Amino acid sequence: MPFDSLLSPETAQVSPTLERQHNTGSVEGSQRDGMYYFETVVFKVEDTFFCVPKNGLDVEGTPFPEMFKEATTCTNVLGEVKGSSDAYPIVINKTSKDSFRGFLRALYRFTEPDLTYEELVGALTLSTKWKFIELRTRVIRDLYPFMEARSIRERIVLATVCKIDAWLLEAFTALVLEPPPLDVTDIASFKGVNSVTIAKLTLLREKRQLQALQATHPGTLCECPSCLQDFDSVRMQNAVEQVKQVFATELAAVSM
Repeated sequence: MPFDSLLSPETAQVSPTLERQHNTGSVEGSQRDGMYYFETVVFKVEDTFFCVPKNGLDVEGTPFPEMFKEATTCTNVLGEVKGSSDAYPIVINKTSKDSFRGFLRALYRFTEPDLTYEELVGALTLSTKWKFIELRTRVIRDLYPFMEARSIRERIVLATVCKIDAWLLEAFTALVLEPPPLDVTDIASFKGVNSVTIAKLTLLREKRQLQALQATHPGTLCECPSCLQDFDSVRMQNAVEQVKQVFATELAAVSM
């Protein structure tokens, strides 16, 4: 059966009224649904085009409302508004396509499976950069279960770049409690860690080691399991509070 025969006489051909009003957003006797009639926008990030519903990005306090406003004033030789097609997309620079894809997957939860660690990191980085506060909160929640398995270096870098003081506190505490020897050279290469931070870290570690030694064994610490267990127990006490005091400046710098 030909497809045309399935259409009613009214829809078998484009009416002059519909043709005239196609770009006006209205047809006599009909209206667009206020919730489920999406306007799309096309972005180009690196060598890849992305076409997504505009309303998810049009969030007050982020750069996108102003970006969309400026785009309406730009047209190409075909009369297309910027962001309306692959031929005239809104170009986003200094952003990787993988990070942008992760950001969009977190923003538009259309597909399964769950986001990967790398996608969540991309979503967190861009939601922080572009100030999508609610999205950032959700991504931090989803990303946290991955953090225990990540290296201290990675946790410090991510906490610094994405301004998560609680994660930085956990990472610094882990460094303070890490058994000796401590690779200071490696730590010096961490983003967000400078010579002052390293000095604080070294002094706090030595101070806590000495306090634990004095509390558990006033003389020389022996190697028996009992002494070692007591030493580790005391060494762990109040670590978080001490790190908060000693690294108050570093933690304040990444607080949002």
